[in-house]
Amino acid sequence: MTHYGKGSRVRVVMFQVNPMTCLSGSQPKFGADRFVFDGTIRHIRGEAPTADGSLDPHIWVEPDAPIPEGLKTESCSKCGCLEVPMLHPDTIMPLPITPNPKMSTIEQIITGLQIFAKYKGASTCAEHDTLYAGCSDDSSISKEDQDRLKELGWLKGSEGWQKFT
Repeated sequence: MTHYGKGSRVRVVMFQVNPMTCLSGSQPKFGADRFVFDGTIRHIRGEAPTADGSLDPHIWVEPDAPIPEGLKTESCSKCGCLEVPMLHPDTIMPLPITPNPKMSTIEQIITGLQIFAKYKGASTCAEHDTLYAGCSDDSSISKEDQDRLKELGWLKGSEGWQKFT
């Protein structure tokens, strides 16, 4: 079994029912669209203890851009990103290649902070298992540095850049 946490990079293979289709036959049947996309786990939640399937966690994944056409996403009220909600763990698998496999989490964090230190107004804060960093004007961060931060596992959110620990 693979261990996943917030910030894990994953590949999702899923089907979404298309209620606008009806396949022939004597019983009601619906067509489904298959989606395969890579993304980042944003939330992992379990249901209430009294709900059916309460032992199954549900996973919210933010798909990488470009978002596949027709994929249903929702805007998260907590972090503001577009994500595919309530995925079952069976639909998720690790990416075949992980970025910077020889670089530890601490090296990814330090390298990211060194990038932010180059810019005026850079600041950091931490909350639970998330480290936040950014500048007063994030648009001043160069495209090359933004790409490098993404490569290091930093995610751009509504509250600036974040790295899950």
